[in-house]
Amino acid sequence: MLLKRVILILKNYKMKRPDYRLWDGKKMRYNAIVGNGQALYITDGTGEYKWTNLAEIIAMEKTGFEDTEFKFIWESDILEDKEGNIAVVVWIKEWGMFGVLLDYEFEKYKDGDIKELDESMFWTFPLENRLYKKIGNIYENPHLIENRMEKII
Repeated sequence: MLLKRVILILKNYKMKRPDYRLWDGKKMRYNAIVGNGQALYITDGTGEYKWTNLAEIIAMEKTGFEDTEFKFIWESDILEDKEGNIAVVVWIKEWGMFGVLLDYEFEKYKDGDIKELDESMFWTFPLENRLYKKIGNIYENPHLIENRMEKII
């Protein structure tokens, strides 16, 4: 009896699943399902589903936030604020949240050095709705970050 009740509750409970996009080294693929080391996505043109191993691709989650033009913001997107600061959206697993890191902070984080990031500096740039304009992502538009890094160094 209890098991039937739990199953009924779970069927009626509509929990929003995370949305993912995938980078396969050539093309960004949206509306993917990720789990158990695998990813499922719809192929172009045919509408067929394809399974792939997560070790072969890069999966990025939708943050739930939008940019100034109401476009969804995803992990690894490159954003620009009103002052022209360039930042990257990352999932900071050590803090359990999405964050916005300035280009030079992102380079430190990418190199695996979370300890060098100053927590108060991180909180200066929170990820918020319609505060930033999305200008690309680190896979399709790496030059947006690389060019900035050359100017800083």
